[in-house]
Amino acid sequence: DLVRGAAGTPVTLGVQWASNSQVEQITLVRAEVSVPFVQARRVGAFGLVQLRGFPEPSVVREVEQAIVRLQAEGARGIILDLRGNSGGRVDVGSDLLARFVPDGPIYQAVDREGHREVVNVRNARPILTVPLVVLIDEGTASMGEVFAAAVKEHAVGHLIGTKTAGAVAASIYVPLSDGSALQLSVEQVYTGGGALLDKVGVTPDETVELDLDALRRGHDTQIEHAIAYLQRVAGGPVATSAAR
Repeated sequence: DLVRGAAGTPVTLGVQWASNSQVEQITLVRAEVSVPFVQARRVGAFGLVQLRGFPEPSVVREVEQAIVRLQAEGARGIILDLRGNSGGRVDVGSDLLARFVPDGPIYQAVDREGHREVVNVRNARPILTVPLVVLIDEGTASMGEVFAAAVKEHAVGHLIGTKTAGAVAASIYVPLSDGSALQLSVEQVYTGGGALLDKVGVTPDETVELDLDALRRGHDTQIEHAIAYLQRVAGGPVATSAAR
């Protein structure tokens, strides 16, 4: 509440840097916050695409365009960063998966009566022409976990990071008379191969913790491990910096 205010008005913050006890006073002008869901850049010989969520169909086009462009520019591997990806629309995530995995199951949903629905990718059109690494962590949840699990089960990419959140149950909201609401789980979600996701999560192929001390020095250890993996399987010079 202290930070919020009308757009165009100033606010002064005291910022303490993680590396020391120094506090710097910074004055900002308030504005509407717009965080891009898709960001892409080169890290040495490889391409890095960060996807924060699956909010709307436009992210499918943005991710596809970023990967196609990076490959056309000569990227010898792609790192898809799903760390902190809290999910979003299932249809959007499923549509994007069709650009990565072949036709086949990507997840299963089982309701309270035991009825099972298997959701498949049909008419797949994979865009990858180089090796893929997917970064995951405890902030990867919901559709982000379904996506990572499908990549792993279809063996189209190598997962690096830490186990995901395990928050993948379908639910509904029931309004109550006092203005509150009850969230009720109505379906359990499994991977395409039948492994439970809720309260279990997705285990990476290679467990790598994020080193916060290294991050303060400008080195993202999980990205650096992804680069090292791609260097082994695809070749090319290693990037000198993998700052997040």
